[in-house]
Amino acid sequence: MRRRWIDTSVFIEAKNRYYSFDIAPQFWSFLDEMADAEKLCSSTRVYQEILKREPAKDELANWAKNRRDSSMFIRPDRNVQSQVTSIADHVTTAYDQIKAAQFLDGADPWIIAHAICDKGIVVSQESRVDINSQTPKIPNVCSHFGVQCIDVFEMLKQLGFSFGNPKSKGRGQKS
Repeated sequence: MRRRWIDTSVFIEAKNRYYSFDIAPQFWSFLDEMADAEKLCSSTRVYQEILKREPAKDELANWAKNRRDSSMFIRPDRNVQSQVTSIADHVTTAYDQIKAAQFLDGADPWIIAHAICDKGIVVSQESRVDINSQTPKIPNVCSHFGVQCIDVFEMLKQLGFSFGNPKSKGRGQKS
């Protein structure tokens, strides 16, 4: 099975919206299980981006810190660094220079480079933009390099995530 490479947007959106730690702890446990099974992971560059964007005492920052040296966050090797150079060459020639620089300053090229080297799949909450757009987006750059890019919902379907027994009665249901 091809490993899923998770972008920063997935972690932040999950924490802030559908899968907050207090509402959906199963989601976060599932991520740990899948990382241990080598079915998903992220880059140490994403780890750094999470710590830079989130307040130090934030739940997501603490969650990431507790996984710093785990199978969740993978350190880029020379092959990944080489792919980042190829991605940078493409992005700086295909997009607006200011927007290209912003894209290259974050973890986005690293996630794509990891997926290229690993023959993996990128998971991002970004949406594809029109081919004439001057803003680089993960799905567009992935497409240029022949890397599949999916969103978190598709990842969860592919990996068989479930919140529990569908036959159990949740709150608000009549007995």
